[in-house]
Amino acid sequence: MNLVINLLFWVAMPLCVIASYVATRMKDSRNPAPTILAVVAFFWLIVVGIAWPTNYITKISEIVEFKAIKSTIEVARIEDTLRPKGLEYERVALTLRVIEANKWLARNQYWANRYLFDIFYPDEISDLKPIK
Repeated sequence: MNLVINLLFWVAMPLCVIASYVATRMKDSRNPAPTILAVVAFFWLIVVGIAWPTNYITKISEIVEFKAIKSTIEVARIEDTLRPKGLEYERVALTLRVIEANKWLARNQYWANRYLFDIFYPDEISDLKPIK
C-alpha cells in the first residue's frame, strides 16, 4: 500500500504542475485536455491526501505492535528457561513470530531510508532494532 501511495503522490505532483502550466498557456483555447488533466491530478491529490495520514497512523500502530511482540517474546524466553524441555511447538511458534516481525521491520526500514519515500514513514521505524 505504501508504494502505491508514494507513486500516486510523486505522479500527481508533477501532473498538477504540468496541468497548471498548460492551462495558463491555453486560456483562450477550447481544448478540454488541460481541464481533464487538472481534474485527474486534483483527484489523485485528494486520494493521496486521505491515504497518506491513514497510512502514517497505521505505521505508528504497527510500531506499537512490533514493540509489544518484542516484549512478549522476551518474557516468553525468560519463562521458557524455567519450564521443562519438550515444548518444541511453542519455540517454533515464537521463532516464526520473530521472523515475521523482523521481516516487517526490515521491509519498512528499507523504504523509510529511501529518498522521496522517507516522508511517508515515521522516524521511529529507523530506531527499532530486530528481535534476536
